[in-house]
Amino acid sequence: VAAYALALVLVGLPGSAAGAEPERYAVETVTASLTSSQAGAHPDLTVGLELSSDEGEPYAFTRDISVALPAGMLGDPRGALRCREEQMGSAPAENSCPPGAQVGIAELDLSSGPLVEPIFNLEPSGGTSIARLGFFAAEFPVFLNIRVDPVSYGLVASIEGAPAAAALFGATATLWGVPAASSHDPLRLTPQEAQEGKFPPGGRPAG
Repeated sequence: VAAYALALVLVGLPGSAAGAEPERYAVETVTASLTSSQAGAHPDLTVGLELSSDEGEPYAFTRDISVALPAGMLGDPRGALRCREEQMGSAPAENSCPPGAQVGIAELDLSSGPLVEPIFNLEPSGGTSIARLGFFAAEFPVFLNIRVDPVSYGLVASIEGAPAAAALFGATATLWGVPAASSHDPLRLTPQEAQEGKFPPGGRPAG
């Protein structure tokens, strides 16, 4: 599971003493895990990264993140409801994605503080993208496109043009193997609830 590649591209520097040392920008840790290694199972996949920082400031803003998923990793975006981009909205309060379109959670460490955000299954954007996911980083929508590597035929998940204003320190994303499972109901929340740090009392079914 740990045999995957991670590539980062910088977009700019924060206005702080930490930003004066961009050469110290680095990936401190990278993790990956599955909830089950049984053949034919539908495990949850968790991928995390932590970036270097100094006194609560990142050394640089992160723009693009590409992750080559573990060999043999398969998924069917048709296994969950899809949310249209207009339903995703440009702000948490505008989001109207149905609960059944949530396929995981993102735990974000931002300059504004930690957040737990829902990840939604979106309609593909076309081109070489075979699947698309979306979530919010604070007030900013983030889109993750999944493509097939033409050389290895493995899956590559890419965040392109992430909002630098979110000032990312680290993130952990968990994609659910069975998105509609009732075990995920306590974490099935809206982006607005995520902003307010609230989870649905008693959980929320996928519908």
